[in-house]
Amino acid sequence: MKGQIEERDSLAVAIVGMRTPSSYGKRIARELSGALVKLSSEGKIILEQLKGAPNTTAGLTKLTQLRPGTVSNLLLILELQGLLRQSTGGLYERI
Repeated sequence: MKGQIEERDSLAVAIVGMRTPSSYGKRIARELSGALVKLSSEGKIILEQLKGAPNTTAGLTKLTQLRPGTVSNLLLILELQGLLRQSTGGLYERI
């Protein structure tokens, strides 16, 4: 690997494949990259809502108008990435 990994790279994702991908490989790469972009933008929405004060899954669903399952998935992913934590009472807060 050339270069150095910087703090801003902590959420970076690489899609690696063949130089001459199959049509299936191209389709999957497009779908995956599209899902990552959507996840990134929706994750930012969740983090933005948690700037002021901790909130619950239900509260974040109402504020963001995202589907409850989407909010739950994003909270789990953001927690695993170390960007937020769940405290007592089911409240999520930014770290």
